[in-house]
Amino acid sequence: MKWLAILVCFVFPATAFALTVEGKSYEASVTIQGHALKLIGAGLREVYGLNVYTLGAYSQSGGCESKAVVDSEEVKYIRLDILRNIDAAKVVERINEAFGASMPQNPSETLLKQRDQSFSYFKGRCLKGTVFEFIYLPGTGTIFRQNGKSMGPTIPGKEYHTVFWNVYFGPNTCCEELKGELLVKCNPVPKAAPYTTADPLESQYGYH
Repeated sequence: MKWLAILVCFVFPATAFALTVEGKSYEASVTIQGHALKLIGAGLREVYGLNVYTLGAYSQSGGCESKAVVDSEEVKYIRLDILRNIDAAKVVERINEAFGASMPQNPSETLLKQRDQSFSYFKGRCLKGTVFEFIYLPGTGTIFRQNGKSMGPTIPGKEYHTVFWNVYFGPNTCCEELKGELLVKCNPVPKAAPYTTADPLESQYGYH
């Protein structure tokens, strides 16, 4: 397994910075749909000790207090880089788990339909090198892209957006360690020394 390497460049405290995670670069700022966005943070998602994907999150404000990240009504962007092949069944299973923990107790019929619609965008095996992009535009909704191409119609409304961003930044996040890495700009803590470990039988978990 590769070491997790996060390279942070600070010119001055609280100024823009760029991050590199497992060889994937996340620039300090990007322009999405004509809007200038600032990097909130980036990190690595590990499952059963396997490096599965890296993720960088952006917003217009660049703020990194978790609740404010979710609640703020501004343009936001997530780029997710797949690091290994993932079986189709495992993709669906992981998405279901992540959304299940972030859905409200009594979701509306509209939200349930939007959830199912977004799940339908993830078809087939997910290959190493795939890049997913998720863009939230206030007044428009959430845009899904895979390798630069639309995955399906935009999902309107803020309610779905809130569930989606709670997956990574909410109190019931699927990925507590990743959330900590995404928010390290606001909560800097010393990182443990990197270590290596032998991979388990990767095919047992659907990752190759």
